[in-house]
Amino acid sequence: MADGKQGFKTQKREQTREMIVEAYLELLEEKDFDAVTVSALCRAAGIVRSTFYTYFSDIYAVAQFIEDRLIAKLNWVDEQARGAEALNRKRAKTAWGFPIAPPYGFDLWFDVYEMQKPALKAMLGPHGDPYFEQKLRAHLVSHVRLLMDEDGMPDDELRVGFSESTVELHFILIRNWMLHENTTLTKERIKTIINTVRIGGSVEGLYLDELLDHAALIDGISPIGEIEGA
Repeated sequence: MADGKQGFKTQKREQTREMIVEAYLELLEEKDFDAVTVSALCRAAGIVRSTFYTYFSDIYAVAQFIEDRLIAKLNWVDEQARGAEALNRKRAKTAWGFPIAPPYGFDLWFDVYEMQKPALKAMLGPHGDPYFEQKLRAHLVSHVRLLMDEDGMPDDELRVGFSESTVELHFILIRNWMLHENTTLTKERIKTIINTVRIGGSVEGLYLDELLDHAALIDGISPIGEIEGA
């Protein structure tokens, strides 16, 4: 009987905390994250101030809780990816030996984004915490490096540049998907775009010398200098 009461209390506490979080996210549709007050949040959530302080020390703790939970879920994805070596070895490969499918964890990452879309939309939106983008970007850099390790990409200068480009591409596509109501981007389309770039990067690595030679040839005959006198 005692266990049942304790379980009910725990469930009630979680429900109240989630109610506060949801009200906070709704307020971010109109107010900057640092302009939301405890009073406004209590009115939106239908609670009194003492209830708020039972769960959070101040208004900034609400944003911190949301951000920490989001990053924790993405860290969980990376933990799953690190234990999938056997599964990754089963992937079909291109004619030059590069895995066609992305490593395990790639799809999970986007699944988490879809599940957490309301929170991500609010925190990445015009009224969200600008520092959260830095946190998310730092995680994404680590995530992309992990997947590149699973793909067996060499740790060279080409990988550094490709990693930076991949992170930026993720951010551009994710922000569009999260923030624009009429976007044609879907989770599956974004995954296809990024995986296509991923496979393309493996091709460039094979023919890097040829690409550099061609670039030098084009530079040698380029008429760009003539624009000065045009």
